[in-house]
Amino acid sequence: MNRLQWIVVVVSIILILIFGHRYYQKKSKILRDYEFTTGKIIEYYRVGTSSHKLVYLYEVDGEKYSRRIDSWVWFKNCENDLSLCSNKVFWVIYSEEDPTLSLIDLEHQIQNLENVNQPKSIESFK
Repeated sequence: MNRLQWIVVVVSIILILIFGHRYYQKKSKILRDYEFTTGKIIEYYRVGTSSHKLVYLYEVDGEKYSRRIDSWVWFKNCENDLSLCSNKVFWVIYSEEDPTLSLIDLEHQIQNLENVNQPKSIESFK
């Protein structure tokens, strides 16, 4: 391996460590002191041949927040017709200290908003 390749490898490893650490810090901050709210998908699109991204919107004390994430759940036909997903409601947890930090549970759609119970576990929030 020549010098340039080594530099690229080292820089790549450093960037992975930095971004991994930042994600871990944000997730830890949320899990230390979180509250529940609900969120809705406002964007859903394909990236490349098999990856999807989405943006979800949630509200805390009248203030609206959004987050863009890689979707680990595939929503059939939503990239062609967002209305198929935009009415789906999901649980969101957010940091009480910093509501811009949130995680969503895309695996469990909320069916009835009138008599809904908060999840007993937050394992599926990402």
